[in-house]
Amino acid sequence: MVGSGEGVTAVEAAEEHLALTRAFDTRAQELSLSGISGYYWYHTIDLGDGLVTPGLYDYRDTIGAFGFPNNMRGTRVLDVGSATGFFAFEFKRRDASVMSVECPPCAIWTDSPASRSKARCSRSSV
Repeated sequence: MVGSGEGVTAVEAAEEHLALTRAFDTRAQELSLSGISGYYWYHTIDLGDGLVTPGLYDYRDTIGAFGFPNNMRGTRVLDVGSATGFFAFEFKRRDASVMSVECPPCAIWTDSPASRSKARCSRSSV
């Protein structure tokens, strides 16, 4: 997690996050990936080719503590509320069949009947 070290100030954490964001944007440009800068990344995810999202929560070094099997072949996973999808990508890397679902914030559902009818959950197979 950005700024998770002891004694890290909010300013230092913000500077670290900005540096990670700049590195992500630079690498995305080098890979000719347009339109992916400016997104909010909840999780840090290694997307390959040196492209690492500047997420606020980095589980890469602690994933073993969750006790997931290394080989998940034949396992079907439904990741509900997956945010930016760290666990969905991790389960896919472990060869599971993954469906990831993230719904919009609750406020969308309570604004008005019109907004409720327009709101859609986003889902993807990873």
